[in-house]
Order: sequence, then C-alpha cells, then structure tokens
Amino acid sequence: MYIWMIVLNIMVIVGIWMMVKIQQRTREQMLVQLRARDHAQEAHQQEWKAQQEKRLNQVEQRLMAQMHTLLEDVHTKEVQDSRRIDDLTRQYEAAVSQAHLEYITRGSGEEEPTTVSARGRPFWPRSLSSLSQSRQLTERTSCQGQFIYDRFLRCQSGWS
Repeated sequence: MYIWMIVLNIMVIVGIWMMVKIQQRTREQMLVQLRARDHAQEAHQQEWKAQQEKRLNQVEQRLMAQMHTLLEDVHTKEVQDSRRIDDLTRQYEAAVSQAHLEYITRGSGEEEPTTVSARGRPFWPRSLSSLSQSRQLTERTSCQGQFIYDRFLRCQSGWS
C-alpha cells in the first residue's frame, strides 16, 4: 500500500510539475506578446509623432507664406493710399486755387457759388480780404506776443 501511495504522490508531483511548466510557458508567451505589443505601440506612436511634426511644419510654412503675402498686401495698400491722399490733396489745392482765381477775376460782389463741394453742394470760397484779415490778425497777435516777451525780458534784466 505504501507503494501505491508513493506512486500516487509521484503522479501528483509530476502533474503539479507539468502544470507549473505549462503555466510558466504560458506566462513567458504572454510576456513576449506583451513586449511585442508595447514595442509595436511605441513604434506606432513615434511614427504618428513624426507625421504630426511634419504636418505642423507644413502648416507653419503655409501660414508664414500667407502672413508674408498679407504683410506685402498691407504695405502695397498703404503706399497706394498714401499716393491717393497726395493726389487728392494736390487736386483739392488746385481746385481751391482755381476757385479763388475765378472768384477774384469775377469780382468780390458776386453771390454765385464758384465751386461745388465733394457732397455736390455749392459753396462760396472765403474772400481774399477775409484771408488777408486773418493774416493781419495773426501778425498782430505775434507782434503783441513779441512785445510782451520783450517787456518781460526787460523787467527780468532790471530785477537782476
């Protein structure tokens, strides 16, 4: 009977040993699969990251090109606007000069409008006499200012 027990124990030990070996092999296969999956996932992530960086660089280059084009367009528009303002200023000055000449040659007593404003309404230019009056007032004011300044300096030198 002892032999049967020894044989039975040996069979149980062999069975347990076989199960442990199978379990070890399964565990090793699972670790290999897990490592392979991790490696594949890491490679995929690196590939995805490289693609995203490439796309980002392409978008950045397109954006920079568009911004450069936009800046050039803005600069061109600014130059065009500046030229247009200069042209309009010259045209306005020429029109005002022409209107003044026409007004002077027609006579100062005439009540007809001599030109038309930008809105299409007639207007009468300022008479030459009112312009000369404003110049005289400006000169008088500056002379009075100079007189007051000179007086101030004389007073200053008298106090010193």
